[in-house]
Amino acid sequence: MIYQIHQMDIAEKLQKGIVTHRERAVTAALNYIQQLSH
Repeated sequence: MIYQIHQMDIAEKLQKGIVTHRERAVTAALNYIQQLSH
C-alpha cells in the first residue's frame, strides 16, 4: 500500500519534472522489490 502511494506521488512529480535523483533511485528500488515479491 505504501509503495502505491509513493509511486503516485513520484508520478505527479515526474509530470511536473521535479523528481530528484534520490527519488528516482528509490522508485527503481521499490519497483525491483515489487517484482521480486510477485
